[in-house]
Amino acid sequence: MRPLDYLREAGTDLRSAKLRSLLTSLGIIIGVGSVVMLLSLGEGVRDTISRNFADLGSTRITVSPGAPGRGVGGGAFAPITSTLTLDDVAAIRALDDVVDAEPVLQAVGPIVTSQGPRPAALTGTGPGYAALTGLELEAGRTFAAEREAMLSRAAADRYFPDREAVGATLTVGGQDFEVVGVVENLTLGLGAGQAGGGGAPPGGQNDDDRPSFQVAIYLPAQFVMDLVGTDNVSQIIAAAADPATVEATVERVEALMLERHGVEDFRVDSIAELLESFDQIFGVLTGFLAAIAGISLLVGGIGIMNIMLVVVTERTREIGIAKAIGATRRDIVLQFLAEAVLISLLGGMLGLLLAWVGVALLGEALGIEAGLSAWIISLALGVSIAIGVFFGVAPAWRAARMDPITALRHE
Repeated sequence: MRPLDYLREAGTDLRSAKLRSLLTSLGIIIGVGSVVMLLSLGEGVRDTISRNFADLGSTRITVSPGAPGRGVGGGAFAPITSTLTLDDVAAIRALDDVVDAEPVLQAVGPIVTSQGPRPAALTGTGPGYAALTGLELEAGRTFAAEREAMLSRAAADRYFPDREAVGATLTVGGQDFEVVGVVENLTLGLGAGQAGGGGAPPGGQNDDDRPSFQVAIYLPAQFVMDLVGTDNVSQIIAAAADPATVEATVERVEALMLERHGVEDFRVDSIAELLESFDQIFGVLTGFLAAIAGISLLVGGIGIMNIMLVVVTERTREIGIAKAIGATRRDIVLQFLAEAVLISLLGGMLGLLLAWVGVALLGEALGIEAGLSAWIISLALGVSIAIGVFFGVAPAWRAARMDPITALRHE
């Protein structure tokens, strides 16, 4: 018999017991659907976050307080105290392969608007902050003088609901600041502050006075330092001149900081390093979850084997007749293997359909672009066929080893 003949006959047998075939493949349907959904959504989330990291700039470098792997001045759980200064910022900015560097200091301070006094989230930084962190200006420009400020869109809408924020006056710590620019809101989990860029911390207020990290006010770093009463900044953001030299620039910044501080009480990272670490962690997590979901594939395979053993018993007389008219062991094995593979393959295809619907619905709900990629579809169908072969061998071999005379006597 030709391979297609085995599949055609297997299809006829499955159609004769549609409900049993569907229930037999249920484990494969659920297993393939779960694994494919997890892999597809994981890939969509990874691509979305990777694009957001890329938007921050492939040349971006951050200098943070605390030696890699431990707290400053002690063990892994020692508190981290910043020793970064404005002089460090100037020294990094002076490096030949660095285009710009800006300080970042976060605080909560008192402001006064037309709505009265209230606490707000303050970010002390420099004029190049927006460009370095990938924030887009919606109106106006970046601040360039001592008494100029920028607001996030959420802060502009909150503090100046009845007028355009650019050109308005904001009083912070008893000092008047002219609002010269409005930048777009940070994106939760993907904005500058979440990627090591010193975005606004919680502290701005929403309508019911709960903290909101999007309600941010950007002011000159020296003013916020004076307001807080510190000589140190919480972070330094810099940008390398060329994406190809980021790694070398990181090494130069590390060498410069070590020379200035004498001890490694800082950490230098780049967006590329952060993205690589994220890929590794997220890859392991996605694989782990997919492996857990894959247990249902094992259960589905065992279900196929059990039902096929029952089918062999039910068709004992048919097997005896087939052997009596010349069917070989190979024919019997291939016939039952074809049936097991077809059940598993149909389950895999239905599982892909289930996953496609699930990915579309969950992707829209989570706001990510996710779909079934070619390699995931190929993997799902390949695993389905492999399960059919692996768990179909025992029933097929049992059928092939039957004695034709004994089989013909079976009632």
